[in-house]
Amino acid sequence: MPRTGKKLRAVVILLIILAVLLLSAFSAAASAKATPVPPAQTCAINGRVVDTQGNGIGGAKITLYNMTIIDGKTFDTGLTTVDRNPQYTSGGDSANAGSYQFTGVPVGTYDIMVDVNGMRYPEIVHATGGTLTTDFVISPSGNQPRISTTPVPTSTTGPTEDPIVTVIPAGPTPGEKQGNDDPVILRVTFGILVALHFIAACIVVWLVLSRRV
Repeated sequence: MPRTGKKLRAVVILLIILAVLLLSAFSAAASAKATPVPPAQTCAINGRVVDTQGNGIGGAKITLYNMTIIDGKTFDTGLTTVDRNPQYTSGGDSANAGSYQFTGVPVGTYDIMVDVNGMRYPEIVHATGGTLTTDFVISPSGNQPRISTTPVPTSTTGPTEDPIVTVIPAGPTPGEKQGNDDPVILRVTFGILVALHFIAACIVVWLVLSRRV
């Protein structure tokens, strides 16, 4: 009996050590924080749809599409997820008639599609930040419109660089993590530690019980 009592005390001590180790691992996993991911850079795309006399055309449908480039060819990859997409140009006789605006647009390559008078007019643009202004001049005959694009960077200091084409995939791009701060990795590591300690405890208890039989 004394010998059995020593074995039981050893098992209790091992279980206490196991509990301490588990609490330490849990505390480390709970206190660990993921490296913050900087927000994606966004821009604005705006402009006007006017006739050949410069009068704004209200009610024109403006749709913004994501674009991808494969082997030098561009393809629409779906509707861009931004507010008021699609939208309609403003009406009236004011200077803002025929205007449209998209805000919070991630930097990248897009297709601006204008639907007016039963015709569709696409225009591929490269947004690199700031505000990109694209105007459409629609002729009554429905011929290819005159399109002018003016990029406005966020900062006016320094020389203006040529636009850089950036491919925008259809789905969201996940932010990058640095080091091993990913919460998923921490949870998996903690789960492995718990499993190993549980297996070790089961082996110890099994050895003690098998010796008593």
